[in-house]
Order: sequence, then C-alpha cells, then structure tokens
Amino acid sequence: MPQQDIDITDFFSLSKTIPVIDVRSPIEFHKGHIPGSINLPLFSNEEREQIGKVYQNQGPDIAIQLGQNFAQPKIPYYLKSAKKITQNGSLIVTCYRGGLRSRRFTDLLDEHGFTIHRLLGGYKSYRKEVTQIFHLTYPFFILGGKTGSGKTEILNNLTKLDEQIIDLERLAGHRGSVFGALGEQSQPTTEQFENHLHQKLSAFNRAKRIWLEDESHRIGNVFLPHPFYQQMRSAPMIMIELDKKLRAQRLCREYSKKNDPLLIDGIKKITPRLGGLRANQAIEAIQQKNYLEAALLILDYYDKSYQNCLTKKINKNISYLQLDEDNPFQTASILKQPEAATKINQT
Repeated sequence: MPQQDIDITDFFSLSKTIPVIDVRSPIEFHKGHIPGSINLPLFSNEEREQIGKVYQNQGPDIAIQLGQNFAQPKIPYYLKSAKKITQNGSLIVTCYRGGLRSRRFTDLLDEHGFTIHRLLGGYKSYRKEVTQIFHLTYPFFILGGKTGSGKTEILNNLTKLDEQIIDLERLAGHRGSVFGALGEQSQPTTEQFENHLHQKLSAFNRAKRIWLEDESHRIGNVFLPHPFYQQMRSAPMIMIELDKKLRAQRLCREYSKKNDPLLIDGIKKITPRLGGLRANQAIEAIQQKNYLEAALLILDYYDKSYQNCLTKKINKNISYLQLDEDNPFQTASILKQPEAATKINQT
C-alpha cells in the first residue's frame, strides 16, 4: 500500500491502533514527544549537530549528502527495529515539521513493504493542538488542604468512584514540596508534561467535573500552562481539614522509609523559613528516628505557608470539609456527591 500523508485529526484516530515512530534525535525526543511514540532516531545527537553546522556553513545540498552518509550504514538497523515495533506492518512516522527526515524514512519503509502514514506538519502540528486544548473551558473542582491531608490518595479513590481526576504531581514526577522529589523518577520537561496533560484532558468528558489537587503554577521544575492554571485558580475548591497529628502520622508513613540524609537536606533548605531552632530540632528527631516529632515541627512551616498562599487566591468559592479520621475512600465517597454532604460547609 502506498504511503499516505495524514493530518493531525487523522493522526489522533489512527494512532490509537497504529504504532508511532519519531525519527528525531534523542535530545529532541527527550525535550518533548507524543506520548506513546517510539524514538527511532535517523541521526544521533552528534550527527544532527554536525549536519546543522554543515547546513549553516556550506549549504543544504552538502548537509543532505552528509545525512545520507550517516544514514546509509544504519538501514538494516532501521528496518529491523521497525519490524519489531509493528505487528502488521503499519506505522505512523513523524519528525519535527514533517519534512525531509520523515519523508526519507517513510520512503525507505515503503520500499520494504511497510504500510506507512506520515504526519503532515510533524511534531510541530501536534504541539499546536496541545497548546490549544489549554484554552478550552473545563468543569474543574479543586481539592485543597494543608500538607498531609491525603489529597493525592483521595483523588485516586475518586477514580475508583468513576470520577474524572488529573494527578498533576504524578504527571510532573514531583510531589510539590522541598521533599517532593524523594522516591520519584527524574521530572519530565515542561513541554513533555504539557503533552501528557493534553492526553489526559482530551480523553475526558467536558460535561462532567474534573478533580485536581490545589497546586501552585510550578511543581518542582515543571510549570503549569498559564491558561490552564488560571482556570484552576477560579474553580470551586473544597478544603480538606484534618487534625495536625493525623497529618503528621500520614507524613511519617509516606516519608519515614525514605533516605534520612535526603530528608535532612530538605530541612536545611527551608531552615531560613522554619527557623534555626525548629530546623535543628527536626534534624535531631530524624537522627533519632522520631519521625512523628520531625513531621509536627515541619508542619509548623508548611501550615503557615499554605495559609499565606490561600489568602492570595482569587478563588472565593471555597467549601470546607472537616474530617475526624484519615480515611481517603470515605472522604472520596463524600466528595462524590458534595451537594448531599452536610459536613461540607460553604463560606
């Protein structure tokens, strides 16, 4: 079957069942790629850099020839890899702009019997769709609460109750505090975070509410898209209110098995705001394995910090849910039908 050029609309439909190959260099792919796509680079990072320099200094013809010289010996590898990726011979191929790299690669695969679809406009056309989705209107509900309230676990339980949720911290690979990187993999780039967020949003029914945890515009080193964050700030919020000791006990369960030196490093980073005395007391508590005492001391800082952030929010539609126990599933069940929950107080 001859290769076919497809637009972004056809791409979203076909990519549900057909593997996507991205032929850009590894460094380009790492910066941002279509979720689920597989990197089969036509050129290595070093080869791409060399081709770019030749293009600037000697012109496109010589640069194209250099690219052919780099690619020719790797043809058997390209074909072998492509066969491993597809079960029925069908593939979608993309590069950055849908230009020469994807065209040459699709020609090669077409010559060897593959059924090929090439994305017109390449990854750039996909990114255009990504940025546009953040300007749409969504029925967000924000789950707020001080550190240790169990907001992430509540969100996960809302999923079990067929509610739509976005775990922004999971997408960002960071839990949003100075201790947020503990136990996590390296964070994605902001661009790749946006790609995964687009994937989540595009799968939702915008006629039904979508739950998110209250976040600042930055999670670790990842930034939320501005129009998306502005919608979060103006959406209705339900504040989880849980006793400080229960929150400290949760923090112990979540962090006491982490690396103690990393916990101490985190405390040192917030010492100017926590205060030297409290910081030293918290460090000493960790060294003595008294994680509850350390958690209570650290919450002194985080509670004040969260309250300060709350007073700056433009959102005035805030409800409060007072809890007597740390039971995420029970809390999620209450939130499932907030209009029937007499324990939620509107202010």
